[in-house]
Amino acid sequence: DVSSAASDVYKRQVEGTLPVPAGQLYDELADITRRVGEDAPALRTLPVFEDPWHDGGADGALGLGLTLAAAVTALREMESRGLSLEEAAARIHFNLCVGSDFFLEIARLRALRILWSRVLTACGVDPAVAPIMVHARTSRRTGTRLDPHVNMLRATTQAMSAVLGGVDSLHVAPFDEAIALPDEFSRRIARNVQLILAHECRFDHVADPAGGSWFVEKLTAEVAAAAWSHFQAAEEAGGMLTALENGLVQEWVGAASEKRAARLATRREVLIGTNQYPDPHALKEPVVQESGTAEGAIPLRRDGVPFEKLRSRIEAMGQADPAAGRVFCACLGDVSRYMPRLEFARRFYRVGGFEVTDSGFAATAADAAAAARADGARTVVLVGLDTTYAELAGPVLEALKMEPDPPVVMLAGAPVEGVAVDGTINMKSNVLDVLARLADTVGGGS
Repeated sequence: DVSSAASDVYKRQVEGTLPVPAGQLYDELADITRRVGEDAPALRTLPVFEDPWHDGGADGALGLGLTLAAAVTALREMESRGLSLEEAAARIHFNLCVGSDFFLEIARLRALRILWSRVLTACGVDPAVAPIMVHARTSRRTGTRLDPHVNMLRATTQAMSAVLGGVDSLHVAPFDEAIALPDEFSRRIARNVQLILAHECRFDHVADPAGGSWFVEKLTAEVAAAAWSHFQAAEEAGGMLTALENGLVQEWVGAASEKRAARLATRREVLIGTNQYPDPHALKEPVVQESGTAEGAIPLRRDGVPFEKLRSRIEAMGQADPAAGRVFCACLGDVSRYMPRLEFARRFYRVGGFEVTDSGFAATAADAAAAARADGARTVVLVGLDTTYAELAGPVLEALKMEPDPPVVMLAGAPVEGVAVDGTINMKSNVLDVLARLADTVGGGS
């Protein structure tokens, strides 16, 4: 049954398991490569995938270095099974994932060609005998369930990077890939992205359009150097198979994923519609737990998952208790000057799915406190200028804390001496940590 077989393959990819030992799979690849030598001389039978490393959280250089190490492992395994290096190299087919850093992805694709040529030369193989072939797909890891239509734009820029980087073939993922089985509309949009790039932008008529750009050339050299160092680390560990068996690859990829997660949580790295500029409309359905992986395997670590889980939790809390799911902004001072900070506060709390309200400018501390009481939100954030806080924040806080059931009072900006608010939010705040702790407080750990 073809459908059940395909389902089993996908399940094993997600879980990170093999149906048989790796050695047996290499035996089969060697046998296939021999058999197609005469009948299908252009067929590439040795695919090398970046997907496990990229989807697991590897950065651009690490993913490229590990992919290169996997390709060298394939060459060694084929040579040990009686194939020449020239035969094996001519059958290698690279499969890369393209992320959202537009110029970095162009540089990565260009760097791969340089590094593969270096590897073949070191193996005594003329690169002209085994020209590189690269297939790319838009990133699974950057796909989001919150505001999923943003994925259309994300996939478009990723596809542009792939084409400008010189891929031979390309898969553009449907925008709803992270939500469910893509439908006819999402598949059509994904196809049309490629058609526009080819027939309207005519990118397929230009050879190496990024070549000669100082920025791209410099970035290519930097990525190539970093990727080569990762490749050497894998080789020093005994090659990719040994490094995987010893858990080194899992450790490297996991460390890179943790660094990215920290950048996303502090919003130094932006995921539009998820950790910045979120869609204020409620989720249509709760976020479900994604499939797990086998022990020792590298899981798919989608960048948006922590934000999606937090938002699902907070929106459920708000449905049970509207006051707990609402944040009131008490605006202090000059309306023309506090607006940037008010907009920052709105976006910050909406990342978690909080409803954000305000009543506009409050001339006095008493007016601000009265407006907060009237709104009834369990969380009040003071929004104004640092100079305004020195005069008004203390009295507003004092008035609100005198209530029988006082709200959580936070402040947008740096802490103010003498004003003991329950917390602050600013450009350095970890949005996941701040909002999770707030939900624990106003929602009773729900």
